[in-house]
Amino acid sequence: MQLRANVQDNNTSPNTPKSTFDIGTALLGVRGNLFKDYNEGKNLDYQASFGYSKRNDGTNNSNFNLLDAYLRYHVFSTNGGAEVPRLNLTLGQQLLPFGLDVQSPEDLRPTITTATAPTYLGLFTRQNGFIVRGDVKPYVDYGSNYRAPLFEYALGVTNGNGSNKTDDNNSKDYIGRVAFTLPVDYASWLRELKFGASYIKGEAKITGDDKAQKDRLGFDIYYNHAPFGVTYEYLQGKTDYAVAAVGSIPASIQNAKAEGHTFTAFYTVGDQFYNSIKSNAKFDDFWPKSIQGYYRYDSYNPNKNQKDYVDTASGRVGEYDIHSLGLNLFFAQTTKFQLQLNHYNYDLETATQKDTNELQAQFQYTF
Repeated sequence: MQLRANVQDNNTSPNTPKSTFDIGTALLGVRGNLFKDYNEGKNLDYQASFGYSKRNDGTNNSNFNLLDAYLRYHVFSTNGGAEVPRLNLTLGQQLLPFGLDVQSPEDLRPTITTATAPTYLGLFTRQNGFIVRGDVKPYVDYGSNYRAPLFEYALGVTNGNGSNKTDDNNSKDYIGRVAFTLPVDYASWLRELKFGASYIKGEAKITGDDKAQKDRLGFDIYYNHAPFGVTYEYLQGKTDYAVAAVGSIPASIQNAKAEGHTFTAFYTVGDQFYNSIKSNAKFDDFWPKSIQGYYRYDSYNPNKNQKDYVDTASGRVGEYDIHSLGLNLFFAQTTKFQLQLNHYNYDLETATQKDTNELQAQFQYTF
């Protein structure tokens, strides 16, 4: 559950209030084993979850939709120790193995808001399909409860048209991801420095055309050396869209080339996120185990080919930047209080789009 309050100082949009209380997310789910292999750990797992979402139709109604619904089979042994490579096959509706933010489930995302580029390019939407995930050559330090695979990979095929839908065209989306972690000792200052690349080759259906381009390319860097860390993601999207006829100009299919950059830096005071501490017994779970401050720079241009392009997903015009300062107070790993101050800086200001500041507060809890 995410209970949220927002206030803005210069909001001119007629459909958005300057201040509001809100339910950011409400999820309910179950997970477990359909088959538990006690000898080798080649388990068959399942997960099913449902999520609340607001409706923007002017009513007080909401939706409670299916999110995760999949089976996962572990091909390699999970009982053989941390040095054994991992390989699993997942069939069903699931998060995409793309970048950093997209792969994080709702309860583990570090900021109140999600990264702009993957949000408005549709990457946070769960997809139906079949995905293979695995890793090779893990480095293991048992004393610190640390495991870092040299290479991680994911390959898959999905419908590509969102959650809870059958495919609407004759094509599929193909996704691939690779990540490389520096093979260094746990004591090295380069520990957990990871480089990743992700790609989706997709096609969409617009105006009856099954061959409309919908490609996504991403590069990311992850460095988490407690108590500090930084992440960076670059994302490029190429999407065909239909343009209606205007006067003597006929209707056409054009291509939007989107580009986004997300940089996040954080510093944590406390021991909650050290793997060597997680296994220790605790006599209470009330006071914060960790306090984390962060800064995020989020830049998004929905179409580099057109300066005044109106992004249909967000309703915003042209390129803009978001600077965010935040503070997380952790009561448990997924229970926390968050404060976040955002500054929106638009390249093109309009009557309904002006530079603004936004203060958000959120309490998230899991039971």
